[in-house]
Amino acid sequence: MPQKWSTKYERKPDRWVFEPTDEYRVIGSTIKNALFSVWDAPDYYFHLRQGGHVAALKLHAANTYFIRFDIEDFFGRVNRSRVTRCLKEYFGYNNARDMANDSTVQHPVENGRWVLPYGFVQSPILASLALSKSRLGRELDRLDRSKATCVSVYVDDIIISCNNIEQLELTGALLSELAVKSGLSFGSSKTEGPGTQITAFNIEPIRRANIAAKVFLVT
Repeated sequence: MPQKWSTKYERKPDRWVFEPTDEYRVIGSTIKNALFSVWDAPDYYFHLRQGGHVAALKLHAANTYFIRFDIEDFFGRVNRSRVTRCLKEYFGYNNARDMANDSTVQHPVENGRWVLPYGFVQSPILASLALSKSRLGRELDRLDRSKATCVSVYVDDIIISCNNIEQLELTGALLSELAVKSGLSFGSSKTEGPGTQITAFNIEPIRRANIAAKVFLVT
């Protein structure tokens, strides 16, 4: 089998980045485009649509209370078997297995563990597909359909907002529980709220003078 990656490095403890070879960059783009052609990602997955994080933040501008979660080691929690399961309904088992093999690498430390690597072209959309098929993803869909809450996902960052802090507290507790059951646990150090301000996305603040509460962003 040709080498999938040319370089790998540890950007922080136990967080590895893999630079794909030119051949596997093309393969990754092919997988990414094939999935885009058959799967309609939720509109609130803002990393997969025009406008990105700016559009995600504008979505929450009319609400008062916010809660933010970050899926810990998002790509690393999506293994080869999960990728195969998620893809087989669109491409059949054999094609799904081949695509999963082309999209995963063996964990640099844990032998026998095959994961989506940071750095591969197709990793963001495959991780997003895995999220959408999980119990956590299905609850996010339900919340998105609710008139009482706003939901945005930007890769591993999830923001929920509404105008009822008690309801947001219950929602946060449920999402945390479902994240564990889905194998996509939230990182406690990056969980914020519920409250009237949070930080996210590492960009400049977006403010609207006609609302009292704002989502504050830091550089």
